[in-house]
Amino acid sequence: KIPHGTAQCLISMGWLCYKNNIYQGGLKELEPSQEFAVLFGWVQESDRAMFFALSKTLWKNLEAPYEEYSINKTLLKQQIDELEKQYLMSYAMYHHFINVGDSLWRNIALNTILQTVCAIELYRLDNDSLPESLELLVPKYLPSVPLDPYDEQPIRYTLTESSYVVYSIGQDLEDDGGEELETFKLQQDEGDWIFRLAR
Repeated sequence: KIPHGTAQCLISMGWLCYKNNIYQGGLKELEPSQEFAVLFGWVQESDRAMFFALSKTLWKNLEAPYEEYSINKTLLKQQIDELEKQYLMSYAMYHHFINVGDSLWRNIALNTILQTVCAIELYRLDNDSLPESLELLVPKYLPSVPLDPYDEQPIRYTLTESSYVVYSIGQDLEDDGGEELETFKLQQDEGDWIFRLAR
């Protein structure tokens, strides 16, 4: 196993690469610059090549629909787990970074929910009532009905006697009707992402 301190050192160096634009041409090209060679000159050339190959693959995967992204991530994780002995830097960095895309999808979902809630509340202020459907928010409050990033379907909106709920189906891709989990975790991979507000 890689010592904890070594892994932390490699991760910190990876952060420096991003912060100081070590990647020439931006993230999409991901070509090593001279600064990268200086920082990682002690790393075997084959390990550096693997690092950039993984970088390109991971970046490309973030552009895929979520279901495809999730399948690819599982395959990539299996590939990365096999790198531990031969490619120390690549394994140490991407063993920790493999789930970074999950945070991206989660943030998009939460931002979409909050955008929808703000539009609903503006509608309530103007009409002294809640909209029966999200379509009533278009085009005055929203340019279009927001889509759930996980399945690219309209974000869910339900009315109850005491509240309304705006929710995303979340990482498990199952619509649980906006029901709350007994315990909430920011890194949850099951259940819906919900926002509930009193009527």
